[in-house]
Amino acid sequence: MLIAITFVAQAWHHQGMDAPTLRTQRLVLLPLGDGDLDEAAALYSDEAVMRYVDGGTRDRPTTAHLLEANARCWKSEGWGLWAIRDAETGAFLGEGGLQRLTDVEGAQVDYGYTISRRNWDKGVASEAGNAILYDAWTRYPGDQIHAIVHPDNPANGAILRKLGFRRLEDQLIHGIEQQVWEIQRLG
Repeated sequence: MLIAITFVAQAWHHQGMDAPTLRTQRLVLLPLGDGDLDEAAALYSDEAVMRYVDGGTRDRPTTAHLLEANARCWKSEGWGLWAIRDAETGAFLGEGGLQRLTDVEGAQVDYGYTISRRNWDKGVASEAGNAILYDAWTRYPGDQIHAIVHPDNPANGAILRKLGFRRLEDQLIHGIEQQVWEIQRLG
């Protein structure tokens, strides 16, 4: 399975991507791409996983479109979403990273993550989040990264707090009063 991970990293590099493989003690993160379609489609079709995600579940064609948009973001911006994989087995655990944010005034990027249900409460979101944010400050030139949290999802806020985000205010976004969180570049 690790051979497949190395191959994916090389494929991204071959396509003009300048994204390293991020590694933590338990995880390997690679740019989320079309090679992750089957696993991402399964993740995005799980109602429990997508309960608090704007728009809810996604079908396979919508997932394919999102992966294409992510590849364009990596190519044009130098950042985007990462596939989060188990370092030992290569199993797909979820995704996380940065996306453009247009719904919050003064905010340009949104940090978010989606972790498969079988990997909840195992520290995956926090461990991946630390790696993603550390890398983001080397790629993203802005001074702030925001996150949007559905009010019925306190676990997300707890993880963001661990990562160093602070809650700003609630804003009406897509018809729902949601929490806006922010982390600022240090120094």
